[in-house]
Order: sequence, then structure tokens, then C-alpha cells
Amino acid sequence: MTQSRRPRGARALGLERGALGLGLVAGLVLLGVALGPAGDARSSGEARLARTAGEVADGVAAEWRRLLRDDGALPAGAVAALEWSAADADAARAPGAAPSFPDWSAFRRESPTAFDALLAAAEEKESAGELPGALADVREAMSKTEDPRRRAEGRLRVIQLAARTGDAATVAAEWSATAAELSGAEARGELSYLLLSFLAAEASLDDSVRDGAREHLLDRWVGGGLALPLEPARLERSAGAGRLGLRRPPLRRALADRMGQDPRLVSDFAVRGLRALTAGGWAVPAPASDAPALQLRGEDALRVVRDGDDFRASFLLRAELQQALVAAVESHALLPDGFQLDFEGDAEALGPPLRERVELAGPAFAFTLRHEDPEAFVADAGRGADLLRVGLALLGVLCAGAGVAIYLTLRKERRLQQLRIDFIANVSHELRTPLSSILLMAENLESGRARASSAPRYHSLIRREAQRLRRLVDDVLDFSRLERGRPPELRFAETDLPEWCAGLEREAREWVVRREGELEFRAEVEGAAATVDGEALRRAVLNLVDNSLRHSGRKEVKVTVRAAGCLRVEVRDYGLGVPADSRERVFRPFERAGELAGAGAGLGLAIVRQIAESHGGSVRCEAPADADGALFVLEVPLRPAERRADESDGESGSIGLA
Repeated sequence: MTQSRRPRGARALGLERGALGLGLVAGLVLLGVALGPAGDARSSGEARLARTAGEVADGVAAEWRRLLRDDGALPAGAVAALEWSAADADAARAPGAAPSFPDWSAFRRESPTAFDALLAAAEEKESAGELPGALADVREAMSKTEDPRRRAEGRLRVIQLAARTGDAATVAAEWSATAAELSGAEARGELSYLLLSFLAAEASLDDSVRDGAREHLLDRWVGGGLALPLEPARLERSAGAGRLGLRRPPLRRALADRMGQDPRLVSDFAVRGLRALTAGGWAVPAPASDAPALQLRGEDALRVVRDGDDFRASFLLRAELQQALVAAVESHALLPDGFQLDFEGDAEALGPPLRERVELAGPAFAFTLRHEDPEAFVADAGRGADLLRVGLALLGVLCAGAGVAIYLTLRKERRLQQLRIDFIANVSHELRTPLSSILLMAENLESGRARASSAPRYHSLIRREAQRLRRLVDDVLDFSRLERGRPPELRFAETDLPEWCAGLEREAREWVVRREGELEFRAEVEGAAATVDGEALRRAVLNLVDNSLRHSGRKEVKVTVRAAGCLRVEVRDYGLGVPADSRERVFRPFERAGELAGAGAGLGLAIVRQIAESHGGSVRCEAPADADGALFVLEVPLRPAERRADESDGESGSIGLA
């Protein structure tokens, strides 16, 4: 171990000294260059203007490409209008005739038969609530006819009546007979009798039969043999933003949701959507590279992004794209003072053009880079050339200083690495203790050394140690995410605050009692719900309680919870307290303060701070005004419970089936 550690330490030390030497050498070189000629002032200014104009134009073009690739940078509400594959695009280009299905329900207008009379009698009995009699009449009516139209209606009525009586076996048998007899083309109006029969039987079928029935219907649907309304997808302009959008037939969309969004139906919808685009005058887009493609027609734009063999498209307005690009350029400060973008190409009032017109999406979407006073820019740049020597000299000093700063940073990192090594050793000990206890108690239970009467106690102890192990593992995992620059994974949900407080008190009290301590818990919570991560906040409070038990030197802990506008949790102990110069440092990873600083892994308070900040809140350590000890205050804002997404208004064009 010693032999392997020395070379690594020597390499780290060599890296520190190398960074210091490199910084000093770079500083000396820059100081030497600072003594060279600065060049002609006007030539330097003109060169700088040309260089700056090129950088600005390239930066705007790069920002445009990034804007097209980044869904999050697009205007709000510009969601994907359509997704499809290369095979879907080929199918959309191929001509296809729409199937035609006759309306078989016209038999009601013909001369009545025995079937019709018995069916009418069954309907009267059904209205009177005599379902068994109605079912018997429909069965007898079925025996009176071979007319496929009437038999399709009879099959549907038998399944509906059997489902209403709760006779699942009859429903399953009748569905099997219906699937064998009907092709899917038999229709009542524009809806297939086979589909209507499945919808009536679906709730009464077991999982295997239901899955087989859906597969049977999907085969008919995709093969074009299932009677459905022939309404095509079409382009419509939204009333709010005014963008074009793709409206799919509502009934087909609802049925697809009912069938579980089978990939074949997704493909069918994609083909219909592509044909709607073609009918609206847009080319079926299929960019050859991964770079986004853009089509412009008047004020409308169609953006297409490729991902392998899959594509997705969204509609925007040309003005929105221009505004989004201007906003992105401004947010990244790509336009120095005096530079202007002219999208129309004729805004002479913005100043002379500096470069040829830059095309972003062909001539229809391009910009001209202008400057309001290029002569002033050249003059200022020329005057700046006289300061070049001074700037280079300062840069040399900065490089030398940077070398020193890097040297100090690397030295600090080496020391921090040693702290991590010590932390791993400490965590290993913390993990080993509950694991050893669990294994010992499990072996006692398995070998029979524990009495039967002691089993509940053993189970309780195993659960306690497992919870202790889980809490430590959760802290280590959270810290691992923080080390990678990722915040804790929070799951915001509607949380009943009084119920949350009751659960928190129960677990905190159990935790403190196991530590042979005393807990005073007070809750002043209004009866309301809020959108928070209750589990994460519970862990944060328990970490504060555990910190007080570990480090205060006393076993008395007081927890106060208040919720009025924000959630405020106070965890108070009566022990050694935290020195004033350490009240901020204790929230750093691996940091511990006080006479009992050696206990624990040094992660608990760091995790608490991250949880609080991820909620938009804070945590701090204070000195109680009335006595010794430490007071930790956790505050997070409370957001009102939001209405769930499934209770919001649905999109226009959606439909629910009974």
C-alpha cells in the first residue's frame, strides 16, 4: 500500500509544480511580446472590424443551428405536430384508395321479419329491466335468420345483454363466436359491428382473451378491413398562437388510446398525417442528415428533426423564429454595441452592411449584418492598439498569477482527495455496523437459537437496522449525484401537510427513542395540501434530528413545524452548540465541527441543504437566544396543490368512449 501511494503523491506534487512553472513561463513570454510593435492603428482597427463582423455572423448562424436543434429554445407551445419513420414516409407517398363499407343497419327500414319482432320484444324487456328474458329473445331471434346484417346486430345485442347481467363466461363465448363470424366490414352507420362488440365485451374478458381480441381488431384495422369513419387528418390554425397544427380524426385517436397505442396504429396515424401535410401544400419532409430542416411558406414554417430513421415535425410562425433568434442572440450577448441584424435586407437606417447577406434557411430567411458607425469602431480599435502592450503585460502578470492559483487549487484538491479517502473508510464502518447486526439476527433466526417469542423483537430490530442502512445509502447516493453536478432527484406530489407531520413525528420519535433520547414535537399546520417532495423533506428533517443526537452531546431534541405560506421546521438541541465561525461550514460535505465532530459520515447537513435549495428554500444554523445548544431552521416555500394533468381540459379533437 505504501509503495503504491508514494508515486501517486509524487505525481500530484509534480503536477502542482508543473502548473506553477508553466504559468510563470507563459507570463514571461507575454511580457516579452508586449515589447514588440503594435502595428498601424487604422489597419489594426479595420482588421478588428472585419474579424468582429465575421465572428458575429458565424455566432448568429451557430445560434440559429442550435435553436433549430433545441426543442426547449423554441417558442412556448411549439410542440411536435407529427412523428414518423422512413417507412411511414414511403407509405405516405404511395397512392392508396380509401376502403368503402356499406351501412348494414338499413335492415331496420325493410319489411319486418320474425327476427325484427323478437329483437323489438327484447328491447322492450331490456327497458323494463328483464335482462334474462331479453337475452333469451335475442338468442331466439338469432335462430330465425341467416341474414348477415341481422346476425351482426344480434351478436352485438347478445354481448351487450350478457355483459349487463355480469355473465363473463357468456360474454367470452359470444365474443369468440362473433370474432369467427364477422369480418369487420359489417357496420352500423360508419362503425364496425366487430369493433362495437369488442367495446361491449372488453370489460368482461380476462386479460389473455382481451389481448387476443385487441390483436384481432388491430389486424383488421391495419389491413383496412375494419369499418371506421373515413374522416382524414387535416391542417388547422390554432385560435390562440395562430400556428398551423395537425388535427387527427378524434374517433380514431380515441380508439388508438383504447387499443394501447400499438406501433401499427402509430404508423397508420403517421401516414395519414403526412398525407395531410402533402394535401396542405407541404412536401413530405425527410432530411438526409441529422441537421434540422426548415420549410417556409409565407408566414408559416415547418421544422423537421431527424433521429436515425425517425423524424418529428413542428409548425411555427416565421415571426416567432425571428423573435426567438433575436432573443437567443441577445441572451448570449453575440451582438457587440453598434452591430444590428437586418432580416429584411433593406433597413439602411441601421447603418452600412459589413458582409454579404447570410442565408439561414435559403434566401427566404436570411440576415444582413450592419453597424451604425463603422468609422467610429475603426477609430476606437486603433486607439486600443496603443494599449496592447499594456494589456499584454497585464496578461503576463495574470498568467503568472493563474499559475500560482492553479498550484494552490491542485494542492487543495490533493488534500480534499485525502479527505475523501478518510470518508470512504468512515462510510465503510457505518455500513458494516447495521449489516453485521442484520446478519447476526438473521443467523439467530435461521439456526433456531432465537426463541419463537423473540421473533417479533428480532424482526423489529432487523427493520430498524435496515432503515438505518437505507438512510445512509440514500445519503451516499444523493451526495454522489451532487458530486457529478446533479441536484437531488425530487418527486413533487400533492402532500397532505397534517398527515405528513403525523408521519414525521412518528418516525422521528421512534428514531430518538432508539437512541435513548427524548423528543418534544410541536406542529402548527393549517389543514391544507401543498406540492412538495414529502419523502425528501422527511429525510432532511430526520437528518437534522440525527445530527443533533450525534453531535450535541445531549439526548434532548425539540422539533417545531409550522406551515403558513412556507414550511418552517426548527430542530433544537440543548448540547454543545456550534461555534459562530462554523455555522456555515458545517453544511459543506465532509465538514464536521464541535467536540464530537468525529462521529458520522459528514454528509447529512450537505444533503439537507441541497434538498432545501432544490425546493427553493434554505437551511441555516443559529444560536438559540434562551439557552445553550444549536437551532437548525429549514424553510421551503409551499406551492398550492395543482390540479392533476388528467383532470385538465383535453385537446380539441379528443373523444371518450363509454
